[in-house]
Amino acid sequence: MSKPNYDLFQPSLQDGWNQTKSYDINRFFLVAFFGGPIPMMVLGIRNAKWLNIPKAKTNMLLAASILVLLAQGVIFYMYADGAFAEGNRLPRYSMQILSILLFLLYKYMLNKPFQQHLVTNGEIKPLFKQALLWIILGAIIQLAIMVTAFILTGRVE
Repeated sequence: MSKPNYDLFQPSLQDGWNQTKSYDINRFFLVAFFGGPIPMMVLGIRNAKWLNIPKAKTNMLLAASILVLLAQGVIFYMYADGAFAEGNRLPRYSMQILSILLFLLYKYMLNKPFQQHLVTNGEIKPLFKQALLWIILGAIIQLAIMVTAFILTGRVE
């Protein structure tokens, strides 16, 4: 009889492998829609780190989030300065569309690692409490930005 091959029972993962965890990235749509770019940025970057996304891609996501936040600030500043007619919903809709486009970028960048996570580990972390917390904090931060925009335009003294 021949000796059994015990090499089959050796671990197949490399030394540099880290276990991943993740939120359900499909639920980020609700975070982007109701919360805007700040909660999307915080939770999305956290999720990217959990999924071991390369630092260059994570920095690109962070830069895109900051650009969307700045664009929303400019849109609101223009609204506060009177560039849009009173009651015009275009600024509001454009800010929502920017947040949804940010979600689509995060979904595109995180989708493949998320699918690999589901196949190898499959554990999904609950998102509701964290999302609710960051939506509230994001609203407070955006309110502070809006008040600053009103002060800079001279509408509030």
